[in-house]
Amino acid sequence: MLVYKSSDLVPLGYTDSDFQTDKDKRKSTSGCVFTLGGGAVIWRSVKQKCIADSTMEAEYVAASEAAKEAICAIAISNNPVQHSRTKHIDIRYHFIREHVMNDTVVLHFVPTADQIADIFTKPLDESTFSKLVCEQGMLNMP
Repeated sequence: MLVYKSSDLVPLGYTDSDFQTDKDKRKSTSGCVFTLGGGAVIWRSVKQKCIADSTMEAEYVAASEAAKEAICAIAISNNPVQHSRTKHIDIRYHFIREHVMNDTVVLHFVPTADQIADIFTKPLDESTFSKLVCEQGMLNMP
């Protein structure tokens, strides 16, 4: 169990995707990391279920999937009765758009150089990998 005493903790989420790097199935990979107080609390890397037609579509899918994780985590923390099997009941085609319009999710462009979710979507050189691990608040064990 994690206990935070500070009232000014702000959760931050980062998402990224590659575009059809699976040359056999043409599927893209989504990655996300959420931090709280400078440390990673949720992270994930997964092949997308759909075949994206563009980099923009792959990014859109990645953002939508990450928003589901964040909204579920918030709902569970506000209502411990909610069960994990109910977290995706209100999914619609434009899930992320609805939440952006309702101000429950705020999206910002993050340049590649600052994108800490890159660690989940592509091979990286050792120095970049170490830098991103540290920026997620994790330790890079040799």
